[in-house]
Amino acid sequence: MIGITGSPGTGKKTIARDLSENMNVDVFDINKFIIENNLAEYEEGQLIVNNLKDVRERIDNEFIGKEFIVIGHLLPEVIPKETLLKVIVLRCEPDILIDRYKERDYDELKIKDNLVSELIGTIHYNTVMKYGNDKTFEIDVSNKNVSNIVDEITMIINDERISKDRIDWIDYASKSNKLRRYLN
Repeated sequence: MIGITGSPGTGKKTIARDLSENMNVDVFDINKFIIENNLAEYEEGQLIVNNLKDVRERIDNEFIGKEFIVIGHLLPEVIPKETLLKVIVLRCEPDILIDRYKERDYDELKIKDNLVSELIGTIHYNTVMKYGNDKTFEIDVSNKNVSNIVDEITMIINDERISKDRIDWIDYASKSNKLRRYLN
């Protein structure tokens, strides 16, 4: 199984859909599963999972004898290390994410929380801590089309990609004098 994670708005669902068509494998959307099985509640527009252990156990039962592309920002929280062969962390330039969040009508606090998380690489860090550096791959999806991203992921899956991206949005924001704007 392959995992795809990243901040909201990085394209997980879109990319997984196209990748699943290429690989002829179904997509397992963690958030969708949680919602459909009433394993979380909405508080102030945020999906709050009360019992991660219960989510883990129920997902394990869904995986028996099946192969999936597993997607969701909660991936490191609920999918065991041994379940995934490789994990792709989608990363996106902060300015692009801000526009996407505004299109989704996120409130200012939700925009800031997600933006800061992307800036400091929270999901990437959690993914590396859970699955290790060898299984974890970052991809900068900023200004790339879905087909190119799917090709890049396919190369990673097939061990054809030689180097790993090292994405540092803090450095990018500092050099472009945008860091203060992102954090205020």
